[in-house]
Amino acid sequence: MAQETYFKHQSSANKSQTPSIASSTHAATDSFVGCIDYKITYSGVNLLDEDAQSKVAFLIKNNTENFGVKKTYCFNEFGDKLEVNYNANVADKTWYFADTNEEYTLFKSGIMKFGVNDVAEPEEFEGLAIEKLEVLGLQKEILGYQTNQVLLVRESGIKTEFWVSNKLPRHPLSYKNNKFGYANKIYEVLKGVHLYQRKVIGDLFVVEEEATAIHVGSPDRERFILPNVDLYHW
Repeated sequence: MAQETYFKHQSSANKSQTPSIASSTHAATDSFVGCIDYKITYSGVNLLDEDAQSKVAFLIKNNTENFGVKKTYCFNEFGDKLEVNYNANVADKTWYFADTNEEYTLFKSGIMKFGVNDVAEPEEFEGLAIEKLEVLGLQKEILGYQTNQVLLVRESGIKTEFWVSNKLPRHPLSYKNNKFGYANKIYEVLKGVHLYQRKVIGDLFVVEEEATAIHVGSPDRERFILPNVDLYHW
């Protein structure tokens, strides 16, 4: 893991902008632009025996402390994405920049640049391949938006249920070049920003993201500035 002093991220197609601004340049006016707040819930799947209950209790405590129980996703008009975790001990923010297909995560010790966005499943992340990806057809209303249910099952056995609205479409550049975790294939089916997500891990642990507020409108450009801290290469 290499380290260097980090000052700014500069999109190659965006050199005419203020140097410290790290947004991309291809706008899509029909895509959702804004931020969505979520509450995060951790729980177990039909808690079975005492051992399972103990494992779930540990996972709930660990994830609550490390990743928090509130989150915000922001999208600008260029396809860039920002994820904010509140009161999290591990990762505060993650940025994805569409023009360069680069992802950065802000940890307590500095920023980690991930260099695997062009690779679907590197050795360290076996099991991410898609076993099943299906639009189930069920519908329900969330925060005034009609949503459709989509089921994703990975080879590792992790099952994720999404509820997405076609009225909140994601900018295609926010996913189409990002192969990591098969994001390009997954979001080509999802298309919209999820308003509810339920992930079941190991048939034991459940992580739910439920939208609590939708803020339509371009996020502050400053939110897409990376801080001046140490940069690590993953």
